[in-house]
Amino acid sequence: MKRKDYVFYHSPKEKAVRGLKIFAAICIPLAVVVFVVLGITLGWFSQWFERDKYLNGDYEALFAEKKYDLVTEVTAEILTSDPFNKKALIYNGFANYYYAVQLPSFEDQIVRLDQAAASLRKVRILNENRLNGKIDYFLGRIYYMKGIFFLDESIIYFESALDLGYKDHKNEIYYFLGMAYSRIGLFDKSLEWLEKVEGDSDVSDLLIAITYFHQKNFSAALESLDRILATTQQEDVRLSCSFWKAKTFLEQNNYEQAIALYNEILAKVDSADAHYQLGLVYKEMNNIIQARSEWRKAIKLQPTHMGALMELNQ
Repeated sequence: MKRKDYVFYHSPKEKAVRGLKIFAAICIPLAVVVFVVLGITLGWFSQWFERDKYLNGDYEALFAEKKYDLVTEVTAEILTSDPFNKKALIYNGFANYYYAVQLPSFEDQIVRLDQAAASLRKVRILNENRLNGKIDYFLGRIYYMKGIFFLDESIIYFESALDLGYKDHKNEIYYFLGMAYSRIGLFDKSLEWLEKVEGDSDVSDLLIAITYFHQKNFSAALESLDRILATTQQEDVRLSCSFWKAKTFLEQNNYEQAIALYNEILAKVDSADAHYQLGLVYKEMNNIIQARSEWRKAIKLQPTHMGALMELNQ
């Protein structure tokens, strides 16, 4: 008998291979989905269990591991039922502060900073004497971070921390007090604190020189700036010193020296502020055409430069 031919005949081996391919095509993606969902679920449960096991107050380990977001969640949950739990308030305040520092946008930071301040101020009311100096130091840092409208609060807390004998960050407190007083225009007080900063610090020395400038003690400003320029290895500090030295020359009517120094700065970095200041020098020399040229250069680099815009609109 003649064998019947089949057009779509597949051998048993071919059928097995085809079946494996279909199985793989269906099961592998399904397995991936299952593993992803399982991983997310286990991660959620893991975080939930991790948070839950610290609700009894043993969350120092979380803080030590720098899991500040988890510490804020745990302590916030504790405080909903026990709003005057001092330990929870302390850790909630510190964790919110450290978490705020890690956030990229000021809008996100301010929410955490407000919560940190609220918790730590409650601790002060509860009179936690053992930690008051440290708490006031952190409140000073918090209000400094919140910006210029809160610098008076920052100053109050930093000075309170010192009055309470807090020593762990004394040098930092001197520096921040100097900065805060300078930013609100109390340059005598700024200088008083900056001169207490210990150790070699080009930045604090530069701030002292700038404070001398604002006090119109130009000879002391130039002496400090020259001393920094002779020793600093930081290029950004050198540029800042040169900038303030040129401004000092302008205030002293040493126009040629100011022009030479601003041109040295501009040879290193094309700065809108340097062009603006150079324009002011030419203005004082009654060279209005050259002055306006410099202000236009400043606006080209920084279209919103208010000083240059105001000068060109006069």
